[in-house]
Amino acid sequence: MAQDSSDIELFMLTSDDYEEVAQLFDEQYAKRNPLCKVCKETSLEDIGESMVKDIKRTLASGLSIGVRDKTTKAIVGFRLTDIFHVDKTSTYHVGEEDEPSIMYQLLARFSPHGKEIQELGISPILELFAVCVHKDYGGRGIAAMIIKKTLELGDEQGCRLAVVQIANSLSEKIYNRLNFQTFKVLDLDTVADEFDLDTSIIPGETILSLMVKNLPSKTSNPHPQ
Repeated sequence: MAQDSSDIELFMLTSDDYEEVAQLFDEQYAKRNPLCKVCKETSLEDIGESMVKDIKRTLASGLSIGVRDKTTKAIVGFRLTDIFHVDKTSTYHVGEEDEPSIMYQLLARFSPHGKEIQELGISPILELFAVCVHKDYGGRGIAAMIIKKTLELGDEQGCRLAVVQIANSLSEKIYNRLNFQTFKVLDLDTVADEFDLDTSIIPGETILSLMVKNLPSKTSNPHPQ
């Protein structure tokens, strides 16, 4: 349940917000995200150009939401989002063979742009790329608030499925409450040797999940099992 939110406001992010969003990503997302930690990629510089491109891509989509402190005018949260069409999916999003980022290599194992999602035959698809709320504003239901708003926007744009990659248990609980279902998982312990990961630094956070949710549609389509 969201607590008092009178001191914040939601707004639509644009490409002009890149610098501030990138700073928040660096300071609040990458430093706290279990996958970033175990991959030793806790900054935009560590992750590399792929993340820079994806942040810019989602900001340009017209579907990404920002959270602003009304007093300081600072961006204190974001929900980065895009829409993709299965027939137009680029292999770039799945991951290049020479991708230097370990995190991107791992996420490519169950990319929302991958073959298994394509085979569902559902399009267009709402891609929930990344969500972040500054730690000083945590525990107030802000993340759930902006995710719900994103789903509404996706539905308005005709999306029939929402997909998200989850790298921490807190986010998973939020998406479970919003009736997302787990489509595929990857246990980092099973690939620790392959990627030289020390999963002991993220106890209880070693499961990566690809979660999905059907959005309202006039066209009947059963939920993927």
